Order: sequence, then structure tokens, then C-alpha cells
Amino acid sequence: MSYSFLNSPEIIKKKRPARWILSIYFSMVCFCQGRRSSRAVCLMTLQNYLYFRRMKIRWRIAQFFEALWWRRYLRNRPVATYLSWKRDYWKRFLIRENITVAHSDKVLDAGCGPAGLFMMFPENEVVAIDPLLDFYQERIPHFDRQSFPATTFRKLRLEELQEQVAFDKIFCLNAINHVDNLEKSMASLSAALKVNGMLYLSIDAHNNLLAKHLFSLVPGDILHPHQLSLPEYIDLVERQGLKIVGNSLLKKGAIFNYYLIKAVKE
Repeated sequence: MSYSFLNSPEIIKKKRPARWILSIYFSMVCFCQGRRSSRAVCLMTLQNYLYFRRMKIRWRIAQFFEALWWRRYLRNRPVATYLSWKRDYWKRFLIRENITVAHSDKVLDAGCGPAGLFMMFPENEVVAIDPLLDFYQERIPHFDRQSFPATTFRKLRLEELQEQVAFDKIFCLNAINHVDNLEKSMASLSAALKVNGMLYLSIDAHNNLLAKHLFSLVPGDILHPHQLSLPEYIDLVERQGLKIVGNSLLKKGAIFNYYLIKAVKE
């Protein structure tokens, strides 16, 4: 088992309090899994802990558990079966939301994950970015960048995106509330979008003000460092000079509603 990726220069040297907090979460996860699965879960959690030991505390913790979530979620799902299901899921999503991508469009999949929308555009010039790409490649058998030769994969935080007026379509799906710096990330997306280009931004938005306040104070939603309502997300997008042309409710929940915001750069 190789841990050479731990020496990556992109990983930030962490402070001692983060190690203390991660140690507590490591113990809690192992404790809560039960005897049957605790050994495997503890092993995965330990590996993730080593990977993120040097990576701002709340964002580091969120990234740590994001990686753990993916490994546990995909652990018993056959690769071919899952990827076939995911392609069908994305196809239904694009049809339902009336999203069309021309062959000439340059596409950005921001926060792509191991099976993002990059899978759906083999004839387009696609850039897919995610800070966990090396982790997916080494730990997630469902992700193999060699299977998508038309896609340029870049291990990159959204805040670090430097492209200017480069993309016709930008998809940032279930990713914006995973970032460290929300304002800077939205500014990066806006700057990268061409005039008349479209941004598709999916979000988990609080529908309960009390829960939103509590989740902002304590890590009740450990995967998401940012806790916003739909009006706050809309304001965030509009502050970057983008015009909202629609938003749709994808899924209703007890605490969060899942929305897709559509915005154009005029």
C-alpha cells in the first residue's frame, strides 16, 4: 500500500488542534459502526486520517469525511453496475432540467467527484477539477481517468481555478458547499464563464432557520462546511454578476432542500 501521495506539495501543513479533532472523530466513527464492520471502517478511517493529517479545520474535516463517505458508499457496488446507473442518472437529470450541451461547447465539471457529468460528454472539450482526484484514483476503483481521454482532470480546489472567460457550460453539482472559501469559489466560477455561458449550480439549502443556525455553530452536517438558505445562495450568485434564469427543486428534505440554480453571464 503506497502513501506517496501524502507528500503532495498541495497538502497544507496542519495545526495541532485539527489532529485532536480528527482523532475524536476517528474514535467516534469506529465506535458507532458495530462489531461486524468496525475493523474495515476503522482501517478506511485511519487511511483517510493519514491522508488528511496535513490538510482550515472545518474544511479539512469535511474533506476527510467526504473521502470516507465515498469509500463506504461504493465499497459493495460493482464498478460496471454503478457506472451504468450513474450514466442513466445523469441522462435523466439533463433531460429533466432541459440542459443541452453543443458539441462545440467547452465544459467545466467543478467538484466532479469520481463519477461526475464529465462521463456524459465524450465529444466535448471537458475540464474536471476536484481536490480529491488523486484519492479517487488510488482508493476508488470506480474512477479511472484513463477511461475518459477527452477529459482533462486537474487536482484543484475551486478557489484555485485560474481560467478566465473559458467555458460555455459550467456544472458545479453538490460541490459549492464543500469548498473552503465560498465567496472566492463563486468568483472563480463567474470569471471562468464565457459571456452568454451558463452555470448550473446544485445546492443543499436549509429550509429551517433554527437548524441552519445550529448547524452553523456545531458540525451537525460534517460533510458541508457552509450552511446557507436558498435566498443566500441566490444572493451569492448574483453578487458575482450572474443573472439567475431559473431554479428548480430537485429533492425536498426535512432539513435541507436540494435545488438546481441556473444562471447566465451577460
